[in-house]
Amino acid sequence: MADDTLIATRHGLYNLTDLASQYGVGGFNAIIQASGPKWIGIGSTDVVPGKEWTRVYIHAQAVQDFGAGEYEMTLHLGSQVQTLEIGGIAMLNLGPNVDVSKLPCTPIRYAGQDPDAPWRAAAAARIENYRKGDLRVRVVDTRT
Repeated sequence: MADDTLIATRHGLYNLTDLASQYGVGGFNAIIQASGPKWIGIGSTDVVPGKEWTRVYIHAQAVQDFGAGEYEMTLHLGSQVQTLEIGGIAMLNLGPNVDVSKLPCTPIRYAGQDPDAPWRAAAAARIENYRKGDLRVRVVDTRT
């Protein structure tokens, strides 16, 4: 029904393959949308599963009444060469007047977030050199 809150959950596991293997993560977009030629999106999230099984939550607010089979969750997987295992998909209608802030959510993840990610050493060196280097300031009074 219109104004109902929907939540979808799924588990995912990324297997290291091809270009994404540098960081050990895959990525895709999950969307809850109306089925059919209008495909009205009502909720989405970018998903970055890791090497371990990860539970993903997608929240949505219905913008119109939907009958059985009139909405769906789609997974847009073509952003990179990758192999994903996906399982345990469920979509629930929680009804109206739901406090979305109390629903579970998916933590934000990104490629290279690990404390020992390869890019961090080079970044720390640049910070040390450019942000912590000596700064000389010369003040000139242009009034005559």
